[in-house]
Amino acid sequence: MIADNSCCVNVLRRAIPYLFDSYDTVIYNGGRTLANHKSAAKRARQASKRQTRNASVTSAVKTFEKKVLKAIENKSAKDASLALSEFTSKMMAAVTKGVIKKTTASRKVGRLSTRVSTLSK
Repeated sequence: MIADNSCCVNVLRRAIPYLFDSYDTVIYNGGRTLANHKSAAKRARQASKRQTRNASVTSAVKTFEKKVLKAIENKSAKDASLALSEFTSKMMAAVTKGVIKKTTASRKVGRLSTRVSTLSK
């Protein structure tokens, strides 16, 4: 691409303004992606939003998993079963949103539920 301070670019900008919309020179996604098309700029914005939302959901799931593990460590069957039900709910919500795969969720829930059930025996 020709530098913005070039005389030719300025002439083209005045002659054909729709080719040089604001999205042409905007850097998206934290400076990592330079969008050359309007659709690419939109996809970059969507990806950035999705990344933020997915990170939030993943973090929440990990927090609830840690609560279950802490209850198991303390050998508290009641607290562990309550934490497990909360964790299962959060995990399935993440699966519904497409953040975590269904098989990964069922494996983690299954392993934790086995550990919790051994506490109650």
